[in-house]
Amino acid sequence: MATVEQKALGIGFKCLSLATFVLICAGQGGRREEGGPACYGGFDLYFILDKSGSVLHHWNEIYYFVEQLAHKFISPQLRMSFIVFSTRGTTLMKLTEDREQIRQGLEELQKVLPGGDTYMHEGFERANRSRDLGAIVYCVGVKDFNETQLARIADSKDHVFPVNDGFQALQGIIHSILKKSCIEILAAEPSTICAGESFQVVVRGNGFRHARNVDRVLCSFKINESVTLNEKPFTVEDTYLLCPAPILKEVGMKAALQVSMNDGLSFISSSVIITTTRCSDGSILAIALLILFLLLALALLWWFWPLCCTVIIKEVPPPPAEESEEFISKTAIEDDSSGLSPKTSDEIGQLVLLRVLPFRASWAWEFQ
Repeated sequence: MATVEQKALGIGFKCLSLATFVLICAGQGGRREEGGPACYGGFDLYFILDKSGSVLHHWNEIYYFVEQLAHKFISPQLRMSFIVFSTRGTTLMKLTEDREQIRQGLEELQKVLPGGDTYMHEGFERANRSRDLGAIVYCVGVKDFNETQLARIADSKDHVFPVNDGFQALQGIIHSILKKSCIEILAAEPSTICAGESFQVVVRGNGFRHARNVDRVLCSFKINESVTLNEKPFTVEDTYLLCPAPILKEVGMKAALQVSMNDGLSFISSSVIITTTRCSDGSILAIALLILFLLLALALLWWFWPLCCTVIIKEVPPPPAEESEEFISKTAIEDDSSGLSPKTSDEIGQLVLLRVLPFRASWAWEFQ
């Protein structure tokens, strides 16, 4: 990033007019946090500030504007730099992510004594070189400034923030700058995938169509902190990207999600991680479903069997009383002829009952 810083320094060396402005060269990234809007993402942020004599009595307003805006970028992966210029450019703080160094850099910025002229006739060429290295340039013009000139330095007129009410109104554009510059990566769907399977990922966020050219947007997957694979998204919308994803073959592999808005020149990092897990091939589920189906079939069979398959045997009606008396007489005669002792009517009745109860069907046939 040193090359980008050198090019950014050149923006403020020579001047075509005495316009007072604050120039910001920034990457993007962000999300909202509780307590107000904020940016959360890994990128490089350059504050390039006019410290010529034209801002001698307004440096405190410029400083507090920069301080509050700087505190809106809260990612631990953020790198920040402070550059001031008048007759020549000076780097007050080199690009760093160290929060203590950023705090010290803000203290140095507060101590700056404005003076000199504002020279920047090479600024246009330097700004274009910075863009070629992946920077997006925003300009803030305060009060009497040449908006057309700033639009030539910035990426477009949409990247120029005019403050016509003077330096005291700088605080009022912080939210606008934040909203315009932040491209948020909030989540990825799915966040867990099966090892060895192909998949597509939906990147949720905001501002993806803020790129100068949406055809240069890339989804990037940094696998296990070593290999980086870039994929062109199928769909680019302001709130989401639909991207093909590389196949992660092993269980436990991790892919950190990044997005590039400039065809890979620079990347917006995030804390969103996609991980792999072991997934079954479906055989266990099929067996479980088969067992469940068999149990259900047995339950249905048990329920409907009495309704369709029960065998009903009708009892033969008892013989008429006359036939019973004839049978008793016949039994007594047979006993006499066989030499057996004659049976009483009670004994004969018991005999009939014994023969009738166990063998109803044969008894009925005997007396027909």
